[in-house]
Amino acid sequence: MQKIAKFFEKTMFTAAAVVFFAFGALFVSCSDGGGSGGSSVSLKSISLDVTDVKTAYISGEDAFTAEGLKVTALYSDKSRKEISAEEYTVTGYEKYADANGVLSLTGDANYVSVKITVEYNGQKASYSIVISKPVSRITVDVSKAVTDFFTGDEISLEAVELAEDDEEQAAGFIVRAFYLNEGDEGYAEEADEVVTTGVSFTAVDSSVSGTTDVKASYLGKESEAFAVNVYRISGTVASEYEKGDAVPSLDGIKVYLGDEEVTGAEVVLKDSEGNEYAESVFKVGTYSLIVTAGTAEKTFAEITVNRPDAEKFAVISDESKIEGAALQIRIDASDMNVKWAENLESVKPEITLSDGTVSSDPGAFFTAPAVNADTGIVEKFTIQIVLTSPVSTTVADVSADIAGTKYKATVRFVNGSCIPSDYVPSSLVLDKTSVELSCAATTTFKVTDGKYGLDYSSDVTWSLEEDSTGSSIEGGLFTAGTVDELSTVTVRASLKANPSVYAEASVTINPDKDDVSSIYDARIYNEENNGAWFHGELSWDDSQYKIVEITSKSAGIQNIIDVVPAEDKTTFMINLTSGEYRGVTKTFVFRVKTEKGAYYDVSVTYTDRDVTAGGSTTSIDDVSVEEAVLNPKLILAKENVEVEKNGTVRVAIAYDEILDFDAAKMSAASSDDEVVTAKIEGTELVLSWVKDGEATVTVSYDNSVTVKTTIAVTALAGEIVYESLPILPKGNMQTKVEGASVWLYLDNTNLGISGTDASKVEVTVTDTATGNEVGINTKEFNDYGANTVRLYLVFGAAYANLKVDVVGTFNGKNYKGEAVFKDGIYQFEFVPEALVVSPATKTVETGSEVTFTVKDTKYGVDITDKCTFATDNATVNGNKVTVGDAVGAVTVTVTYNDDESISASATLNVVEAGSVSYDVVPVLVNDTSIGGNQIFLYLDNSIIKMAVKNKFENEMEFVFTDTKTNEVLAVTPVEYNDWKGDKFRLYATLPSGGHDDATLRITATFGDKSYQSTVTFEGGKAVSNE
Repeated sequence: MQKIAKFFEKTMFTAAAVVFFAFGALFVSCSDGGGSGGSSVSLKSISLDVTDVKTAYISGEDAFTAEGLKVTALYSDKSRKEISAEEYTVTGYEKYADANGVLSLTGDANYVSVKITVEYNGQKASYSIVISKPVSRITVDVSKAVTDFFTGDEISLEAVELAEDDEEQAAGFIVRAFYLNEGDEGYAEEADEVVTTGVSFTAVDSSVSGTTDVKASYLGKESEAFAVNVYRISGTVASEYEKGDAVPSLDGIKVYLGDEEVTGAEVVLKDSEGNEYAESVFKVGTYSLIVTAGTAEKTFAEITVNRPDAEKFAVISDESKIEGAALQIRIDASDMNVKWAENLESVKPEITLSDGTVSSDPGAFFTAPAVNADTGIVEKFTIQIVLTSPVSTTVADVSADIAGTKYKATVRFVNGSCIPSDYVPSSLVLDKTSVELSCAATTTFKVTDGKYGLDYSSDVTWSLEEDSTGSSIEGGLFTAGTVDELSTVTVRASLKANPSVYAEASVTINPDKDDVSSIYDARIYNEENNGAWFHGELSWDDSQYKIVEITSKSAGIQNIIDVVPAEDKTTFMINLTSGEYRGVTKTFVFRVKTEKGAYYDVSVTYTDRDVTAGGSTTSIDDVSVEEAVLNPKLILAKENVEVEKNGTVRVAIAYDEILDFDAAKMSAASSDDEVVTAKIEGTELVLSWVKDGEATVTVSYDNSVTVKTTIAVTALAGEIVYESLPILPKGNMQTKVEGASVWLYLDNTNLGISGTDASKVEVTVTDTATGNEVGINTKEFNDYGANTVRLYLVFGAAYANLKVDVVGTFNGKNYKGEAVFKDGIYQFEFVPEALVVSPATKTVETGSEVTFTVKDTKYGVDITDKCTFATDNATVNGNKVTVGDAVGAVTVTVTYNDDESISASATLNVVEAGSVSYDVVPVLVNDTSIGGNQIFLYLDNSIIKMAVKNKFENEMEFVFTDTKTNEVLAVTPVEYNDWKGDKFRLYATLPSGGHDDATLRITATFGDKSYQSTVTFEGGKAVSNE
């Protein structure tokens, strides 16, 4: 019969390693060794530690042993005593043991779990052992087990019994063992059984994120591996907020498995009732941030929202600003329910500024209320703060008692702009992008946001990417590690609120400087007719670092030749300047550069007695080698230069003592880029003329404040040549008049505009209706797209007919452009690709007049006045067609005047007079108004039932007719917005002129229905709709 070797030495339980049971109490005297004093104490229990005890036995092979068992007595005075093996008894295994103590199964069972009892002075405790047939293999069913966790979770991997009913199955691993039974031909595998006792699993470290291949072990056999995932959550949120605070963005909470981000993870904010919280601001209460990855769910953060000691002013950041010594904070008062005279006009707000001083008179006050004409309730007002002197950057703490309620706000301003309270940067900038350090050296990084320049150094997580140098960074302080060769580390500053926003810098670490040991063959010899030569052999302590460069650093050296690097030394020859080797003591210095980038200065001192004639040589003993003190610098070929009109000048750039020079790290800046612009191309400075004047150009290396040089530039007088400003007419970026603003989109491909500052751009705006110049309140660049940028202008009132003249210098070139707007539409020259012909209505009664509009298909611009209308069976007057008495179809053909090949047609359906019925346009009179040349027409959507869309897409055709003049008004642009329940707003710009007391007949077609009614306005408010 084949002999089966032992399958295992020892199996450990996954259950607790220490188990004890108490069976009553026994009083023993202190002389027994228990207790800490007194006459007697009570022995309460004993505990067992079976960590080192054999607990699994193969039937017929293994003898029972309690070796390694630790028994501890626990007394009533909380003292403990370890009991020796001679003092306790071990029972329970006897009926399975033979005379030699070998344990064997009885009956046909594959295994049996045996309770082993330990007794000491009447107290008992027990543990279990397993006696089993040999096991050929084990399998694990993980379908009912938890295999996904988060770092910090308690990971318990347990084998469980198989339930008869699947719904009652306990969570855990179902482990099946396959046993070997002895037969006539040896051992053979038979059916499996589910086992729990004696099963252990590979340990999983919950402190480290990643996937662990786990195996189950039973009686010396291991299962196939299965994956256990430990996820890591990155990001932070505050634990406390106040009512009204903005709910933080959850985009910054990321889930990783190891180093890989988990894209399918979910991050949800829930209220105290377990419902997802989707509001933008907090209410008082408690919230939980729940993160789910795989099957694992974790409460990542508990958030408490408290009631503030004061209500917060609702600051309208884009309407708040600093101009000189005037600071304006615009407040949304729609939820304050206050009136101007009763609650606001006489209130003096309290102001504290981080920079700047509030004037004593008038100081701070409320002004510019926007009042609801019907209710008298203030909807907006301004906190005006007059300063003693101009500031541009400050933090204002504002508070005031208004109508019995205290309000407060903290408002930040940077460069005159108000920073929104919920502002989260979309980009970060490090103060250094490239740093070079020696081993163990330090440098401190500072990080700011890319838009306002605010310090975010304490709001980021600092990390080192793929670092193998042993470097560290904490709070922005970088400490270089120790390296043997030139190494680079990437420093990353990730925004805590959104780790996907980060900035990086490169740190180059130079290895410890190699110690140049000596010039061990330093000789000077004199050749007849050739003067004196210095011969040297320079050695160093590590053969991998070669001397790669030798340069003169003092007088007395004519040239250096024959520099030959070898494995452990470099030989070279220095030709001394004629006469320098005669007379008194002389010293010359040369500099060596090693392959590691280290520099050393070698000083040689000699006298004339060291030099012999006739070619003989004399050794020099006075040679010193010291690490060089570098003075890195840039050198321009010229100190000043003149640039001719419209010309360009190139100036060569050299450098000295700059380690690992990289021309791409050079930058140039002009003190006045409206006179001359500067840029670096290779190792040349390129200066371009803009207009006559003087400027200073600075060339810097790697943004260093010390490694830089300047050149004075004179731009000669001459006529300025302008290129055409590339204004984009329409498309996704639409140049237009928008209420009290103009959007002027530019092709930025060659302009190179960046940032928001448009102060150097000259803009003149003229109201073409009156010829008056229009004042500009705001002028900035924004809304960057792919090679596009918007010049954004804001005025004090709305205009429809404007001429905008723009002059500016961009990327070294002068540009000039003009934009003319008529009825809010940018007027520009183009040839249409095709025409879209739209009659005011397609179904008309006999004898009626229909007005047509024509737009092009590319830009959607109204080109009606550039087209000719024609038909055979109706009267045409410009773009108006009057049909006759015959019913039927009337086709109107429209031709573009400048190209007759461009044409289109529209067909009218003529019906009997009186047969067309109109529904009343469902105008909501109380909400509808006209302001200047803007109409805000609110409609009842429960009648129209139009889909919710913001932009006009020809779903609804409107015609506005002034009933006083019977003139059809050109209304553009049309936009649907302000959706609230069953109502929405049609927002449009009317032709310039007074419309506050207009009577407008509105004809509309939507789907198959026609609508018409007359709306009367008084003082800008709609009063009737009939």
